[in-house]
Amino acid sequence: MSRSSKRSSDAHNDNPSKTPRLALSSPLGGTPSSPSHPTTASPASPAQIPPTPTLTYSTTNNTRAWLNRQKAAAQKNPPSQPRAQSTSTTQPAPVVRFSSNTTSTRNVFTLPSRSTQTATPAVQNARAVSITKRPNGRRGQRSQTVAIQRAPQPVPDANTESAPDPPSGVGNDLVEPSPFTSDDGSLVQPEDVPPASLPKKPSRAANISKLLDWIPYRDQYLEELIRQDGFAGRDGGCVSCWTTTSAKGEYRCTDCTGERLLCAQCIVAEHHRLPLHRLECWNGSFFKKVSLLSLGFCLFLGHEGRCCPTPYTTSLLVGDTGGFHSINVAFCRCYHRGDIPIYMQLLAIRWYPATPINPTTAFTFDLLDTYHELSLQGNVNLYDFTLAIEHRTDNTGLNSPSSRYRQLALVVRQWRFLKMLKRGGRGHDPAGVDATSPGALAVECPACPRPGVNLPDGWESAGPDQSWLYEQVFAVDANFRLKLKDRGLRDIELMPGWAYYVEESAYQRLIKNHVDVPEPKYCDSQHSAVAKAGTLKTIGYSVSGVGAVVCGRHSFVRKNAVADLQKGERYVTMDYIVLSTLANTAHRRLTISYDIACQWSVNFAKRIKQFPAAMRLDLSKIFLRTAVPKFHIAAHGPKCQGAFNLNYMDKTGRTYGEGVESGWSYTNGLATSTREMSSGGRHENLNDHWGAWNWRKAVGFGAYFQKALREALLWQGKSSAQFLLSSATFPDATINKWLKMVTDWEADKKKPDPYAEPSYSVTSADVRLQLANEEAEATARGRIAPHSMSPSIFIQTGLDLEDQQRNLKLRVIELKGIVTSYEKADLQEKRNSLARRIENWRVIQDIYMPFVAAL
Repeated sequence: MSRSSKRSSDAHNDNPSKTPRLALSSPLGGTPSSPSHPTTASPASPAQIPPTPTLTYSTTNNTRAWLNRQKAAAQKNPPSQPRAQSTSTTQPAPVVRFSSNTTSTRNVFTLPSRSTQTATPAVQNARAVSITKRPNGRRGQRSQTVAIQRAPQPVPDANTESAPDPPSGVGNDLVEPSPFTSDDGSLVQPEDVPPASLPKKPSRAANISKLLDWIPYRDQYLEELIRQDGFAGRDGGCVSCWTTTSAKGEYRCTDCTGERLLCAQCIVAEHHRLPLHRLECWNGSFFKKVSLLSLGFCLFLGHEGRCCPTPYTTSLLVGDTGGFHSINVAFCRCYHRGDIPIYMQLLAIRWYPATPINPTTAFTFDLLDTYHELSLQGNVNLYDFTLAIEHRTDNTGLNSPSSRYRQLALVVRQWRFLKMLKRGGRGHDPAGVDATSPGALAVECPACPRPGVNLPDGWESAGPDQSWLYEQVFAVDANFRLKLKDRGLRDIELMPGWAYYVEESAYQRLIKNHVDVPEPKYCDSQHSAVAKAGTLKTIGYSVSGVGAVVCGRHSFVRKNAVADLQKGERYVTMDYIVLSTLANTAHRRLTISYDIACQWSVNFAKRIKQFPAAMRLDLSKIFLRTAVPKFHIAAHGPKCQGAFNLNYMDKTGRTYGEGVESGWSYTNGLATSTREMSSGGRHENLNDHWGAWNWRKAVGFGAYFQKALREALLWQGKSSAQFLLSSATFPDATINKWLKMVTDWEADKKKPDPYAEPSYSVTSADVRLQLANEEAEATARGRIAPHSMSPSIFIQTGLDLEDQQRNLKLRVIELKGIVTSYEKADLQEKRNSLARRIENWRVIQDIYMPFVAAL
């Protein structure tokens, strides 16, 4: 089996829910090849179908050696005519039949036929290799034989000359991904499509092969890079006006395509609409950076590139992805046009002014969009990005422009805000931006139940058999990495409560006047959220973390569901974000997943009464359940693992409740930069990132749900079969008894938990008491012990001696190394005492256990 085939099998079988990948090996190291010129195959009669010999495919190959042989053969005997398509004889279409030891033929799939140049056997044997993981972590390999039958394909004439086909991964794909159909022509269900139909990802070996192919050309690449830095090969004349003048061409643009050398007049004329291109001038030794400003260039605004009759000219520093540029700009001041403000004229050409009042610095929309995407994708901080732009301007440090970091920081903050307003549709509201409602700028989950959006009419009155379809699932958690330093900075909120953060002023007023009431501990776990709730505070930080609520099934951050933590994971903060995101909603069923739900939910109904009336939740109209996420449930005690386990809750499916943790991994990379920001800037930055998180999950729902559906259909069948097999081993009466226990427990949690493991605890004191009672009964019946030490005392003494031996060994390990004479003496005395006690005990052992002496 080739390395590439084995690697693909390993990668595929990391997911046990999928079927084995079909790997076909040829003498060339890949799948049996066929030309890349498909033709329409005509039906063939039995007489036209050639014999079906079996081909044996080797699993060892050398692709590079094969390529070298084919190149040498092509140079020695070049083809006399191009490859021709022919339509003579046909062969059967390739049909792949999968079989295993446990089941019969699973499915039959018809692959698309392709033209071929040589007669191909109708039946070919290949091996399908399955790699499985064992419980010890090692991988096991199982192979099986699959039969491949070729469908009707045209066979070329004997006189048709064809070139050899390259191996897999070189030049063309050997197996093109296409829809699968069964023998009767019907489409195969999604769960039945084998992984072999999916396109393979490039392997690391393929990348290495490409690098090896490139190495012989590296010298030529390097020579070309050096040549472009010099003047060799140029005649020195201006390529634009050389027919009319004898101007010298010594200027070039590094952003324009080609190597045209122009004179100063021509290059300025060609860039009257390209003011941010970078120019260089040949000074006799090398190309030196120059600016359009030094050549007398001026950008005219307001008259389609023509000069205004009454212009206002000033110098402007413009930041672009290529660097900073100093440019003369002539603004329009025509009174008949309404005296358009300068900042509006700059916005019209997609330049963002650093200030609306007499701006001297501007940044292009392209620069702002580039940083915006880099910050959302790679958590690039603005300071490093600004330095990179300055280095692109001048990387020698001799002519670096003055830093525009502070100006860019304000512009980026405004840009984030404007982008969220634009995407939230706020520019089309006649009432303006001030009419934005709480949470209006948030990207909401399109798959979660939202009344008035994706729920049918009358969903509120649905019965128990349908109401679970409209259940909302929340996941709540806190993150202590997103801190904020207490630097005493004063700031404002550009979007107060309009996205994911709650409205800060109302939240601060509530927690300032709130008095925490100590609550008894109801949970057996030692989770830090339980043990240190209300006590964890970081010195030097005004914010110790954030609490958030996400939708439990898709991990979308909910609107108005994030708040800062001032002192640990206080219940008042977690209650606030839950009630805030539920405000003005009409849900009838709600499940909340929280890693300390067993503790948090006990007095939740009482704590609701302390909040404003607009935030209070009427629990009498809501079916509310609380659960502990599946990863955290193992750290809880037995009483929590039954009542708060998602595996045992009806109508929850395979919800695991840990999606909020994946969101923290996305935002934790921002912690080092957001902790230095002001409060308002930090909120806006995090709001923007959560918006990008939600949006990218939304646009990926198509592929995500397709994959989830395939896995659900697959495992639904497997789980149902296993459940039926397991149920068949028990009598009907036992199953009905268990079902009744589950139904009663789901209706009343105070009844016995059917999922709880029965526990039987027996202490050593209980054993001693039982043995003492047995000895008393034996004495009453006249059975006298042969020694003053009774049998029960004899056994207990032996166990005590074993404990003393174990403690003495641990003491020796602790004193390993240099010890004092006192410690040596103390250790030897304990050994002597223990040895005497053991000898005395062995004397009694000969009485109660005489057979031991013979061993």
